[in-house]
Amino acid sequence: MLRHIEGLNYLAAPYSHTDPWVREERYKQALRATVKLLRGGHVVFSPLVHTHETGKSLSKAVDHDFWINQDIPILKASQRLLVLLLDGWKHSKGVAAEVSIAVKNNIDVVYVMPEDL
Repeated sequence: MLRHIEGLNYLAAPYSHTDPWVREERYKQALRATVKLLRGGHVVFSPLVHTHETGKSLSKAVDHDFWINQDIPILKASQRLLVLLLDGWKHSKGVAAEVSIAVKNNIDVVYVMPEDL
């Protein structure tokens, strides 16, 4: 179990994939992790959980750049970036961008396995 600290936690996880089933599974895993963190008393924002359904309603032209511009202000306001180590996280353009932004802004980066939450 992740030890509790005060402040906003930003939960990063891979999402993009050519297979819609993989995207849906990644969403479900991020949702489970978000719920576990909330139940543990953490304040958490998961861009994947927050935008999964919203993205379905937006134009197909909405891409990574659109979402990262939505998420950057929240990440910069966070005290900690939690990177959920789902399959594909090492190759995720979004996760890499989030880690880079966190490092540049002196935000703690913590890598977590889903089962450790």
